[in-house]
Amino acid sequence: MFPRRAILAVPLYLVVFGLADFSLAGPAAAEDKPSAADLAFKQAVTKLLEVGWGKDLTSLKPAGEHFQAAHGAKAMDPRATHAFALAHLKHRRYTDARKLALEAVKLDEKYLPARDLVIWLLMLSKEHQGALAAMNELSQLLPEKPGALEIDEHLDRVRFLGRVFGYLGGPMEGKIDAALVEATRQKITGRLDEAALREFETSLKEVDDKFTELSLSRDQSKEDAEKAQAAAKERQAERLDREKEIVNATKEEIDALAGKAREAVDRAISDLEKKASPLERKLQDLVAQAVPIRRRMADLSAEISRLLARADSTDDPNLKRQLRFDADRLDFRYHQLEREYAGLDREAGRVKGELAGLEQQRQAAVGRYEREMKRLGREASNLRKTASRIDREEDKVREPVSGNTPGVRSASAIVRAFTTYVPFPLEREKQRVLTSLE
Repeated sequence: MFPRRAILAVPLYLVVFGLADFSLAGPAAAEDKPSAADLAFKQAVTKLLEVGWGKDLTSLKPAGEHFQAAHGAKAMDPRATHAFALAHLKHRRYTDARKLALEAVKLDEKYLPARDLVIWLLMLSKEHQGALAAMNELSQLLPEKPGALEIDEHLDRVRFLGRVFGYLGGPMEGKIDAALVEATRQKITGRLDEAALREFETSLKEVDDKFTELSLSRDQSKEDAEKAQAAAKERQAERLDREKEIVNATKEEIDALAGKAREAVDRAISDLEKKASPLERKLQDLVAQAVPIRRRMADLSAEISRLLARADSTDDPNLKRQLRFDADRLDFRYHQLEREYAGLDREAGRVKGELAGLEQQRQAAVGRYEREMKRLGREASNLRKTASRIDREEDKVREPVSGNTPGVRSASAIVRAFTTYVPFPLEREKQRVLTSLE
């Protein structure tokens, strides 16, 4: 049981969080024989911690039921609220844990385990000024001469304060007002006896030594990472140089193939034009020969028609006979010209056929050239993409090494983390709550 407490001034950080209640009284005075309320309280808090330590968040619901039972048994005892805060901390419900721990402090300002938890959670959330104020208030409540049953918990609390100040002066140096830290430290250490002060300074130095060790390890890891990155960049630069040589050689090859393809099509077209030129002249000659023949045939046809018309219209047998004779003679000449024209036409058809064949060869040569140029164009396009990728990679290679690898980032986070130096002794605090119930 706890002794009845006196009414104290409300701590500043409790006012900040709106949790001050000036009407609350402390736990009831100790009795020789546990009352029914004491037994119910002990059973409820024990069950709260038992079920609240379950594997997942669902355990908080039944733990809350036991908390309500404990609160119903002894509403002013802060241990139930503190135990429920520890259960929330177990499941990393830090905001709820802090609210409950502050409620426990509000129930009893001298209940130091809850103050320890509030300080730890303030530090975890980087509310360093609030934590400094809370530590200063805590130090004012430390017993001047702790008894034999209090000494272990008292020294653990002093070591906790030393570790927190070691963290503020080491990993957090330059990120918080150093003058405020030092002033608060001087106030706190001024309230400690020689033995407690030694424990405080030893714990502070342990944090400082660990910070130095981890920082050196991180810096070495970063240096090693920078060397590895530099070596990797050198290998990458060599690879990119080889790729650039291949790209340049391939580009020259593509240009050469394009030039050869152009020369080939030009040569083929030139040869075909040479073959087509005499054929075109011959076709022109044939056309030139055929035109007067065709014109003469037209004239003969008209004249034959005229003679036959006159023969049909005359009654003079001698004239009719003469006209028909003249028409037959012209018709004979017409057929001679017709055969001559047909010969020219056949020859012109043969020449046109040869010219058509040459044109097909020209189109085939042009088609081969165009297909080759498309293929080379695709290769050139891929080559340009490769060259652009090489340029981008070269830009990255030229960037200075950072040593900022996942391992280094993880090491840096560990160096800066509050929990690296001040882990919360959750199991110990749970056991102390249980022990206090005996």
